[in-house]
Amino acid sequence: MAATAAGMLIFTSLSLAGFKRLGLQWVERYEETILGVALVLVGLAVAFLKT
Repeated sequence: MAATAAGMLIFTSLSLAGFKRLGLQWVERYEETILGVALVLVGLAVAFLKT
């Protein structure tokens, strides 16, 4: 359990460091819009592509 938590913390910190290095602050600004559009697209895909 402790190893899992430690691994998650390490990978999260590495991801944050990489994100800051890429300079994608605009993603942070429009995060809600991006996630909203993604959810709408997934919903439409499920509605139209379900078998």
